[in-house]
Amino acid sequence: MTFSTAIGDAQPAADKVNVASLPVSTVHQVEVSAKIDPINNTLISGKKPGSMMVMIATGGEYVIIIAEGVETTSGWRRQDNLALVTPA
Repeated sequence: MTFSTAIGDAQPAADKVNVASLPVSTVHQVEVSAKIDPINNTLISGKKPGSMMVMIATGGEYVIIIAEGVETTSGWRRQDNLALVTPA
């Protein structure tokens, strides 16, 4: 069976949908915001540039965050609005 690659051509519906699970740590915003929390200590958590977690924000929404450095005060970049959460 061949499929057209022309833009706008209808494609057949998927017969099966697969869901993949990516194992990612979940933390609360209060933990991410505290420089004394173990999550911000690279020796305990392995925090390094590019480390990814899912943060439960104060409003209850789930947000992917990515570390920008290894220091306890290095920020975490939110991926929903690109705001920086900086531990203090």
